[in-house]
Amino acid sequence: MIGVPIAPRRVFGVRFSGCDDAGSRTWVCRAHPGAGGVRVERVARLAELPGGVAEREPALRVLLGKILEAPRSAWGFDFPFGLPRGVDARPGDGGGSSRLRDSPDSLTRPEAPQLAAWDDMLRSVGRLSEPRQLAGLFSGSDTAGDRGSSLPLRRTDVELGTESPLGASRAPATFHGLNGLVAPLHGHASVAVLPFEPLPMITDGMPGPMRARASSIYVLEVGPWGAPGGATSRDKGSSRAPDGSASSGREESSDSSDRPGGEGAQESAPAERREQLRRLIDTHQLRPMPRAVRAPVLEHAAAFEALLCAVAAWHGYRDYDHNSLCRDDHYGREGHAYV
Repeated sequence: MIGVPIAPRRVFGVRFSGCDDAGSRTWVCRAHPGAGGVRVERVARLAELPGGVAEREPALRVLLGKILEAPRSAWGFDFPFGLPRGVDARPGDGGGSSRLRDSPDSLTRPEAPQLAAWDDMLRSVGRLSEPRQLAGLFSGSDTAGDRGSSLPLRRTDVELGTESPLGASRAPATFHGLNGLVAPLHGHASVAVLPFEPLPMITDGMPGPMRARASSIYVLEVGPWGAPGGATSRDKGSSRAPDGSASSGREESSDSSDRPGGEGAQESAPAERREQLRRLIDTHQLRPMPRAVRAPVLEHAAAFEALLCAVAAWHGYRDYDHNSLCRDDHYGREGHAYV
């Protein structure tokens, strides 16, 4: 009997920040998917949501709670869910993952080596005390130093033209995202972190208790908005330059210190955002938004990115063979950015 996954009824996009005031810099888009594209309900800073705060650690706890309180949902985050192969990961006691959840799939499926390697990576990152130590997992040193472009890349970084998760501009989001969100979510029966954990399948003959324990919250890493095949490039090709760098003509954002490219990274200008929204609507990836919902998206580049993360989360869940990615020796260990 062929099983089917539990389809999300809601999608969320999170433009994540690892800064000290992450709650004020992280934007969350809430939407509903449908045949005519996603219908956006609200785009707001995490600190502006019920229970939200600006300080990073409590803000991450609030976000974690909101994820776990949203069954049948898909969440797209724009920080790396893994590190390049070669990390100096030390296996957990007894070998293999202690975070594996008691899901219907895990009851019948032996743990894959890719999942065990990823879990060991999470453990190694959890032993660190600050983002700059991430590169030391590869170099043997405690800090990233001045290695620049010599930092290792994941396969998905090479394919999308993004910089290393270990780089100075990306490390804060990588470090705090892995420790504050991904590692705790990996331990919950209701959550599947894609592509590392197989997409649970439900069958008509499955016993009620097993069906009730099946994951219905899907968490994905999504790619940058200008990535080849991404939401805003599906109807016009990639917006990246031949050398893999982001295209020019974007405004500077005041909250880009932990984004790819570092302080002063170029982001989309209001006129470009308006044009991107029109293309998303014309290609039936996004439904027209009321003015009140559209206003922050046009005003703030980070809000626009959160909306794109929600669109990418829907495409990511719907358009990929997750179990093939899970078994892949690169994607299953390092992660895959869905676009």
